[in-house]
Amino acid sequence: MTVYDNGRSPHLWMKALDIASRGVYLAEPCKSALEQFYWMTALDFDISFVKSSPAALIVHRDQLANANRDSTLADWTRPLPNKHCFPADLSLSDAFSHLEVLPWLLLTRDDKIEGIITRDDLEKPAGMAFVHAHLVNLERLLRQLVGTYTNHPISDGREMGDAARVYGEVVRIPELLAELGWSEQDFRAIGAWVMDNRTRFSNAEHPLHENSRRSFSLPRFLAAKTLMLRAIEIIEKRDQVWSAFSHSLILDSRSRTIYAGPDAVNLPFKTPCFVITAYNPQEQVLDPSTNRRRNDMLLKSLELQTDKVRHVVSQSRCERWKEESFLVAEIEERVILAFASKYGQRAVYRLDDHELFVVDAKGVVRAKRSRTQ
Repeated sequence: MTVYDNGRSPHLWMKALDIASRGVYLAEPCKSALEQFYWMTALDFDISFVKSSPAALIVHRDQLANANRDSTLADWTRPLPNKHCFPADLSLSDAFSHLEVLPWLLLTRDDKIEGIITRDDLEKPAGMAFVHAHLVNLERLLRQLVGTYTNHPISDGREMGDAARVYGEVVRIPELLAELGWSEQDFRAIGAWVMDNRTRFSNAEHPLHENSRRSFSLPRFLAAKTLMLRAIEIIEKRDQVWSAFSHSLILDSRSRTIYAGPDAVNLPFKTPCFVITAYNPQEQVLDPSTNRRRNDMLLKSLELQTDKVRHVVSQSRCERWKEESFLVAEIEERVILAFASKYGQRAVYRLDDHELFVVDAKGVVRAKRSRTQ
């Protein structure tokens, strides 16, 4: 599952047909070639299609310019070039990639033309919304990664100020830049481009045409999309996150007694014990009142299962990251993991007399350490 929208990250949201020109006109092969040339010139079409069986044929406007009064389209047709033909269910994400190389794509199903998509179609509102979604989600992902690498969870709101600070924070974390696979210079450039075009979208401009006054380009967008997908991959792979989790401290909320960490005492319940929270599902940093409400309901649910529940705090050793949690016992691991999934948690802690385990919601042990370290 990816980190957004129940497993569907932005590059999977739309199909090319969603912005394609539909109901493609098919000319009769006996039609006057010059008349077709005049029509294509009026509509500024470089190509048009001619009826044929089983597949349509194609004519090019620049070739029809040489036609005479007696020429018919049949004299100028060519087979559809395979490199331009794609299945009708082509994703919009893949269409963007192909349009970096090809000026137009033909979407077909069972040898029937379903639609045609050109670079100009990318400027349609749905296309712009698709691009904007990538840029917004890229920023959200970078916020998460900065929070992970600094042990300082960052809200999707404006806790960090503007987007410039997000990109600036990434640059100040060489390990994160290296894992993303970007040099500082290139990352600064893509960050500046993203922020510039976020502003353009907010002002309802159409920044897909490349000229001296605009900074949008298809290659730049595709680079931003690649960066977004790499950020998703890092978050889902989570090696750094699992390591950070394994070094967390677990303390009694009232007495501050340490149950996991240096000088940890014996656990208050028979092992195994588990630590779970409802805070910040899928690393989405929620406001305090929402987190407390979620935890209150989780506590009530846990108390239906066991009376061995204690309020604890899970925190990083630098104390930048803290989450109110519950230490529970006499409950099956499968039940705890079901609660973790229902409340959007990536993992829980399992504690025994000597070790701490980080267990993801599917039951896989991702990291472990001595409970007293």
